[in-house]
Amino acid sequence: PGTAEEWDRRGAALLAAGKDREAVAVYREAVMAQPALRPRIKELAGQNRERNPELAFCLDPSDTSLAAAWARATVPRRSLCAESK
Repeated sequence: PGTAEEWDRRGAALLAAGKDREAVAVYREAVMAQPALRPRIKELAGQNRERNPELAFCLDPSDTSLAAAWARATVPRRSLCAESK
């Protein structure tokens, strides 16, 4: 992908397909290539805060409230963040 929109479409398609790990990897790469995507990634993290706190934190690890939500989550941890680094 080249443009921010292309990166976002690719990441969104992976999220829609349930490929969270791959989506996190794409969005992490995307924000480095297209820093303008940072607000969009923060938005996605917020949308996933309740449904999937691990995914939310992995999308936006700078948000300490997401880290706290993930720590309180009762869902099994899949190491989503570690494997996408």
